[in-house]
Amino acid sequence: MVEIKEGEYIRTTDGRIDKVINVNYYIPAYIETRNGIVDKDVIIKQSEHIEDLLEIEDILLILLPRTNKKILYVFDKYAKEGFFYKDIKEKKIKILEILTKEEFNKKSYKLEKE
Repeated sequence: MVEIKEGEYIRTTDGRIDKVINVNYYIPAYIETRNGIVDKDVIIKQSEHIEDLLEIEDILLILLPRTNKKILYVFDKYAKEGFFYKDIKEKKIKILEILTKEEFNKKSYKLEKE
């Protein structure tokens, strides 16, 4: 894995996205993030730009330009390959919140077939 730096965003195997605040944690196998301690072995992605951590099926709360309307958007392969992702990278569309697909699957209520 590439060296992790303070201020970078990370994504873990369980879908957690967080920002690194201390890479020199007293236990070398861990780093400190805004929301706690993370084992370096579970980090699957890292970047200075949070949009680089997005995966297909993540759910985004975004702010649309000009209208200032908030909408939920399921990040899909077309978004990743098209103008939507480009607009996010260029900060034309602002991401307000991210619910990763792993978190959604873990926390959602499953309806049984009747």
